Amino acid sequence: MSRNQTMTFQDDLIARFQKVCARDGIPEWAWQFKPSVPLIGARYQPGRSLLVYASAENLKKSNTGGKEAPRFSPPSAWNRYRKKYEQHGRGSKDFFPKVGIAPVNDGALLAAALYIAERLGLPTCGRPRAFLETLAVGNWCKFSIYPSSTDYVDALVKLECSLPYVEAELSLLKPRVVHLPHRVWKHPSLRKCMQQAAPTTSFLPLPQFQPTVVNCHLDAYHRRGQALCAQMGGTALPEWMQHLRCYKTENAWRYMAKLESVISVSSPVRSVAPGSRQ
Repeated sequence: MSRNQTMTFQDDLIARFQKVCARDGIPEWAWQFKPSVPLIGARYQPGRSLLVYASAENLKKSNTGGKEAPRFSPPSAWNRYRKKYEQHGRGSKDFFPKVGIAPVNDGALLAAALYIAERLGLPTCGRPRAFLETLAVGNWCKFSIYPSSTDYVDALVKLECSLPYVEAELSLLKPRVVHLPHRVWKHPSLRKCMQQAAPTTSFLPLPQFQPTVVNCHLDAYHRRGQALCAQMGGTALPEWMQHLRCYKTENAWRYMAKLESVISVSSPVRSVAPGSRQ
């Protein structure tokens, strides 16, 4: 996709978001910021590329002392992940770029996305910023609880406030594969609506990629994770795993083993053996 095409996708999706927001408003329980579209990569390809969802923004951390970052004010608010990347991520010296989504900033979801791309024959690149431009990344939950920004992925009534935006993303972007929180996917009504919005998309429901999950809840995947580490030696992934922030590398591979098991069950996309793609 050319830069002009990317801008068209962004503008079209922002227009859809604005229409939904004008109709439904911002929930009274949420921070009163406009919902942001995903960061849509310059080389994102509808029908071929990967959409990666984190859960929700921690707006308490982003807006402290009553002072909000400029990207939360219109018009930047509608596309604030791209705004964050252009201001603080693209030119930084950090191995992984900042986009305003914590598990992308720390590299976890980018590493997971690279594994998915390698396994399923999707566009890849060995450099994090270049790879980011092949993806779309965002938060499934478009609103955050005020003032705590606590997780609410088990609260269906609150999740339903984000569903029209998610449906708009899926129907316009037409991702080949979606990585999303499994606690969102477990709700039958949400699952049905997402599948209807993107009938040709493969959905990969996964636990959150964060230290407590990999250290405590995925210990059964440790041995398989170490085997994957060896098998992925011909790719950029082992180096990326070394640069994850706040993770013990050998434990982080447990998430990739869990991801492998979900791919084998959930995805009809052609799977490539780990490390075999040239």
